[in-house]
Amino acid sequence: MLATAHNIIKPRFLTVTAVLVFFFTGLFLTFISKAVSQDTISATLQEIEKIRQELIGVSKETQQQQDILNKLENQLTQLEQSEAEKIAALANQQQDISELLLILIRLSSSPPEALAFSQPSVVHTIRTAILVEATIQQLHQRSQKLQAELADLNQIRSNIAERRLQFSRSAEHFNSIEQKLALLLKQRQQWTNLSSTERQNFLNRINQITQDAHDLRELLIKFSELPPAPDLTVSIDIPVTQPDTTPTSTPNQLTVRLERPKDFQNFPTHPGTIKPPVQGTIVGFYNRTYETGEILRGIFIETNKSAPIIAPFDGQVKYRGNFRSYGEIVILEHGRGYYTVLGGFGKIEAEIGQWFLAGEPLGTMPPSALKKPRLYLELRQQNQPIDPLPWLNLQQGG
Repeated sequence: MLATAHNIIKPRFLTVTAVLVFFFTGLFLTFISKAVSQDTISATLQEIEKIRQELIGVSKETQQQQDILNKLENQLTQLEQSEAEKIAALANQQQDISELLLILIRLSSSPPEALAFSQPSVVHTIRTAILVEATIQQLHQRSQKLQAELADLNQIRSNIAERRLQFSRSAEHFNSIEQKLALLLKQRQQWTNLSSTERQNFLNRINQITQDAHDLRELLIKFSELPPAPDLTVSIDIPVTQPDTTPTSTPNQLTVRLERPKDFQNFPTHPGTIKPPVQGTIVGFYNRTYETGEILRGIFIETNKSAPIIAPFDGQVKYRGNFRSYGEIVILEHGRGYYTVLGGFGKIEAEIGQWFLAGEPLGTMPPSALKKPRLYLELRQQNQPIDPLPWLNLQQGG
């Protein structure tokens, strides 16, 4: 009888044991999977932050190198202009010397001895001698000046050759930085490759608002009435672990939301604290008549083709795309009721809802133009345009 009971209990014990082993194994694998997921998410977010900081650094270096190229180009232009002026001055000096030599030749055709015995006699001879001596002195002075002009020209040409060499080296360095920036931007594009029904519905509302709005003020008012844009997402692979702890060849995908950066700052309270979005020269000023005849509500900055355009301050993209006469624009919301509007892009590297830190690239200027491209910058507070110039820190650039 005891043997019979033992035989009954043993299979039941084994079954319970198997169930418990399976349960705790599953629990353990779930714990491991969650730990792996959290580690992967943490590593992904760290990599994203690393790329963001590299983008800011490379964009700043790109703007600095572009500024160096601009200065070298201006120096070359000035030196070439000086060279042309020196060549013209030398031509005039040679003409003057030729005229003086001609005078001497004419005077030498009547020797002083012959003049002494001719009329009007001695007075004319003395005057001729004085004229010859003055001509020789003037010729000597002109000759010395010509030598100095030639030395200056040689120095200018030496400076031109040196600046051209510097320009060539700087251009090579600039191209390598541009390639690095393009690679980083390509990496960042992977953050924004996912879409969702929620996000698509939000974008549809944005498109309808932009079609209905008559001006920028109305557009921003409508935007302020919208709920926050859905965060962008990035998809990362999570390896699936089998009971033998061996990863399978088909990993699961995990979606991570790209939320507002931890070091995000609201718009500053003091002027002179935001970055110029491009390196260049201000050619259109707030509340002044532009060359098109319109009164500007922002400023125009003339810059270089393909120049990087950076976020002037921390912000979130409220809109990117075409709007009325502004063309392709990006609208950034900075907090405290401040917005910046940027127009004149050749290529936009930003998505609606995407967060940017100051100095992070938003896109680039057009790659080719008959004349230097111009970026439009407008700053608005509570939907009203204000002069952006006092807010720019023109000393720090990118």
